[in-house]
Amino acid sequence: MFAEVKEGHRGLWIFSMACLVCAAAVALASLLDGRLVNGAPVWHKPLKFFISSAIYGLTFAWYLTPLRRGLSGRPRLGSALGSAVAVLLGGELLLIVIQAARGTGSHFNVATAFDAAVFAAMGTLIALLSVVHATLWLWLLRISWSDRARLSACRWGAGLTLGGLLTGTLMLGPSPEQLATLRAGGQAPAGAHAVGVKDGGPGLPFVNWSIEGGDHRVAHFVGLHAMQALPLVLLALPAAMRDEARLLAVRTTGVAYGLLTMVLVQQARAGQSLVRPGAAFALGLLIVVAGWVAAMLALRGRVRTSAPG
Repeated sequence: MFAEVKEGHRGLWIFSMACLVCAAAVALASLLDGRLVNGAPVWHKPLKFFISSAIYGLTFAWYLTPLRRGLSGRPRLGSALGSAVAVLLGGELLLIVIQAARGTGSHFNVATAFDAAVFAAMGTLIALLSVVHATLWLWLLRISWSDRARLSACRWGAGLTLGGLLTGTLMLGPSPEQLATLRAGGQAPAGAHAVGVKDGGPGLPFVNWSIEGGDHRVAHFVGLHAMQALPLVLLALPAAMRDEARLLAVRTTGVAYGLLTMVLVQQARAGQSLVRPGAAFALGLLIVVAGWVAAMLALRGRVRTSAPG
């Protein structure tokens, strides 16, 4: 798989390795710098974004493999898409590091003209990244490949991750409390992660997802990592499983993953924490997970009559 990542886009491979090096550097900085932003260590956000960007970059390069092999009829498309991802994510990471070094927040921060400009630039970069990602997904829908299960995993993974990217828009715009502050002539952020409670309250370790109210970052995180989840499920299937069963397993996982993301979005909008869901949302999560497990166990028994050569 790592060989295919380099084949898909060597520049993204280098970019991802650089992100991991930077992640180690900011992890060290977090040990030496005790400043807090919204109740969290100032370098935690850069650390999380460097790690997630490395994972996204490696996965995106792997997804580009069929395009680079000419299956789309335009092999240069993969090179252009991979380069765009590296440039856009690199710009986003640079702005996040600048704000962390200044000891202030990068997201939703419009306290000064400079902060507002940084936040607007970040929004523009992510919007362009969504367009690049959507382009990858559309081309995956157009091509054909002999390995239908892998192509289906890439299609579902790219499509669900696009949905995960779009869930970030749910965090934009001032909350009712922020609007009230702005109308009273005060200063307030232009959006929030949490729902029903203020950002910066008690949260889960490292990720800081609220344990008192809803948090859109949960569904955002799950949706974004569909790109890794769908191929990993495919790799975990028995080698002797029939091709039709492998394809059905991928599609079943895609449907279940999409439903899981939707339940998490609605749970956050209802102001319920991931660790304290209401009865209805807990039942919904249980049905999705149990249904997927049952389907995978049923499909596991569909094996070839003879082992592959």
